[in-house]
Amino acid sequence: MNSPDFNDKLLRILEKEVEKERWKKKLRVAGKVISKKLTKKGSFMFRVKTKRTEYDIVVPRHRKKEFELARDINEGDAVKVTGEKNINVVFCDRIENVHKPIKYNEQQSKLGVY
Repeated sequence: MNSPDFNDKLLRILEKEVEKERWKKKLRVAGKVISKKLTKKGSFMFRVKTKRTEYDIVVPRHRKKEFELARDINEGDAVKVTGEKNINVVFCDRIENVHKPIKYNEQQSKLGVY
């Protein structure tokens, strides 16, 4: 019969391996936002273009932090997204706004040109 210490150690090892596998299944997408819209249930949907393909990214309302970040992202921004790929969309777990382009008027006001 196995000792309790052995069973605990085995369970910890298995939990670590499961966590690794869970994140391996996650899809990581980095690209440029080419369109943004609001779904009928109130979530944000982005179309992100990478070098090779385009992905539809859904940011659900119940993910508060990501939803707030998605609200500030506009077309033309570069983003990094990690999420689970379903049949034709990626459901966002993490989102990061990599580079937000500065508008021409904002550049002029920063330079002191009116």
